[in-house]
Amino acid sequence: MCTIPGRGPAGASGPQRKIRRVTTDKTKTFDLSTSFKAYDVRGIVGQSITAEIVEAVGAAFVDVLELTGQTVLVGGDMRPSSPEFAKAFANGAATRGANVQLLDLISTDELYYACGALNAAGATFTASHNPAEYNGIKMAKAGAVPISSETGLMEIQARAEEYLNAGAIPAAGSTGLIGVQDVLKGYAEYLRSLVDLRGLRRHLRTTRDDDKVQGHSPNFRSTTSARRVWPHGQFAEAGCHVLTRPSWEG
Repeated sequence: MCTIPGRGPAGASGPQRKIRRVTTDKTKTFDLSTSFKAYDVRGIVGQSITAEIVEAVGAAFVDVLELTGQTVLVGGDMRPSSPEFAKAFANGAATRGANVQLLDLISTDELYYACGALNAAGATFTASHNPAEYNGIKMAKAGAVPISSETGLMEIQARAEEYLNAGAIPAAGSTGLIGVQDVLKGYAEYLRSLVDLRGLRRHLRTTRDDDKVQGHSPNFRSTTSARRVWPHGQFAEAGCHVLTRPSWEG
């Protein structure tokens, strides 16, 4: 865990954070209903989901869940827009007084693990099966409780719209820190604890696409997670036969 240089210390007060106004002369109020769904936020990058919108959502997330002074976890998948959006969400959350830990590249289930293991609220940027031009946000409360339209998502939408239409996010009395934390080691250990490979009594065959490890697949994080959860050696010790991509292609 480390703190990103350049942020003020926790407890320091700062001016309100201005954001680019997203309203127009024809649209005096900003409506996020096209991107806020029943269980998450999802939209087309640069249109219904932008860095300005995400920053306002990050601030609203802290307000609605009353997370000032608490830790917020933020990560994302390998979509090109995810790193920018994760930082924007972190900025909005920190402006409203939360201490943010950036988890960087994670899978959705990894976020839920972290929210449970660290007992902290969090958000991850992903659009599931949608094409690369889409992105979205899945959010959870501390304890890995998913946020939906019935458990705070609509309130987050309304608060974010207020910030967007005002054109600024007022700073909390104490702005938060932004740091970086890797939860993959703990996540891998947790998954290994669910399956005792020593109990296997028959030979299993499993596959691994090494091209994905080089970043050529949207499942990149799932593949890197798999390598950390069950390294090749552990499978071999359990009597499993591992096929890499060249092997199964002939």
